[in-house]
Amino acid sequence: MARKHLFVVFSLLLLISIAILLIFRPEGTTILFQQAFLSSEDQAERVRLRLHPLTSAEKRAAAEKNLVKTWDEWVEQTVEIGLGKEIEDNPNLNTPEEVRGERAFRLYQF
Repeated sequence: MARKHLFVVFSLLLLISIAILLIFRPEGTTILFQQAFLSSEDQAERVRLRLHPLTSAEKRAAAEKNLVKTWDEWVEQTVEIGLGKEIEDNPNLNTPEEVRGERAFRLYQF
């Protein structure tokens, strides 16, 4: 019987400590509920920036460090880096179709 009570108490203490860590961490609960409080413009901007993986300067800098062996790889890398910058700067690229069209246009230029 004592083991059963010990197991229950230990489980409850574990759950309470996890809840306390989630609630009182340095960021607070803002991370948990951040999406609920974003304006519609901010949500649209976040969705738009997810259209391409290189829409942040850090990711583009990392991609530029990748070594390429062929001309085709260099063209592809250059187009993708430029496309990521264009999506970040141009609010008119809102859909995957527009991104595919811009990618095809940039590949055509090479």
